[in-house]
Amino acid sequence: MPRQIFYEATNCRNQCFHCYCPAGSRGRVMMNPDQIMDMTRTLQEQLNEELSIGIFREPTLYPELIQLLKRAKEEGWLGSKHEERSLYTNGENLSETMLSELFPILPRIVFTLYGTEMMHDALAGRTGAYRRIDEATARAMDQGFQVVWRILATKGNEKEVASIYQRGKELSIHELKVTGRYIMAGEMRNAYENIPTGRTIETLHALGVPFELVGARPEREYAEDPEILRDSKIRCMDLNRLYVDREFNVYPLNQIEEQAVIGNYKEGKFLLLDRLRGEVAMPESFRRGMQVSLPAMAEKFANPYSEQMLTPQMLFEKYYWKMDV
Repeated sequence: MPRQIFYEATNCRNQCFHCYCPAGSRGRVMMNPDQIMDMTRTLQEQLNEELSIGIFREPTLYPELIQLLKRAKEEGWLGSKHEERSLYTNGENLSETMLSELFPILPRIVFTLYGTEMMHDALAGRTGAYRRIDEATARAMDQGFQVVWRILATKGNEKEVASIYQRGKELSIHELKVTGRYIMAGEMRNAYENIPTGRTIETLHALGVPFELVGARPEREYAEDPEILRDSKIRCMDLNRLYVDREFNVYPLNQIEEQAVIGNYKEGKFLLLDRLRGEVAMPESFRRGMQVSLPAMAEKFANPYSEQMLTPQMLFEKYYWKMDV
């Protein structure tokens, strides 16, 4: 799989429960497409590996979206033989004009839903969020897009999931993906309390909804086997999925909220590259960010198995041996 680089090129007006990004707007400054192209090209050349890029926040609000996607496709950065690339959007600005320009570049669109209107608007943190997806879905399907509805299950929304799943079938949505994929880091530190349990799965199956728990497990399993937490957290720290904010700070994708910065592309391009190659230690800010998040996770899931509680040092020593801890 190619290393994935996600750029915070623009804003998002939703405050979705599952989102990696900090909620709300972070100002009006947006990344220049030339900056994104330059950084991606440099990373590809210096790391000598395949890359793909994505736009975080709400891509349809980015004025240069079509231009950027065209250039990225020419460079081969919109996917590979290993993956099917899609535009992930909340439908905010997905007009018929944008759809017609987008279709030759990315003919597959993914919308994320929590349920029907009331439930979705509540968990997306914005009135009208469901309506925008509903209307954008119709426009996209009219223009021939493959439309995917990614339906997120949490504790207590089983009936809502079943309702929106049934609506998707009635609309002949190209693909309906019901998932409970919650990565436990960053702004999602509270999401572990809403990981679907075995009872959730049984209820969904009884309601006729196919469901597979991906990336998370019922919380009792974490308590019974704290090693699961170690494995899950390390997968979250995969440096093959990077997030670049508008100041060009680079983070592991799921460590945005902890401010576990690897480096800054503008201020220390070559040091950043050395860190990504594993040739030098990670910065102090990265270590501090890890120390904030890991003990809290271990305490939640290892208790009352405190003698098995994981520590940042244990993880660093095993997986980040080049760090000075």
